[in-house]
Amino acid sequence: RVHSSTKRSATPRTMPPKRASSKETQAEKHYREAIDEVAEEYVCPITAELPIDPVTAEDGRCYERCAIEEWFARQPQPQLKSPVTNEPMGKRLFPAVQV
Repeated sequence: RVHSSTKRSATPRTMPPKRASSKETQAEKHYREAIDEVAEEYVCPITAELPIDPVTAEDGRCYERCAIEEWFARQPQPQLKSPVTNEPMGKRLFPAVQV
């Protein structure tokens, strides 16, 4: 005896597509773009990732602490240069409280 609950059709059931107005879709797209723009501002230019231990260097850019410290260690003393602008900069690092 076959129970009706064990009988399945050969065609798998699928969820109907989500209905969204074009305004919602545009708003979601705008929201994602805004988040991406903000995140890009804080991406470390050396590692190309969001920093775990973020610092602001004297060039005003946000870096991963260990990446910028390694950059400093590889630079000939006393002439340190920004990895972004190649302009002279100091070695001081500040906590990046904005991240």
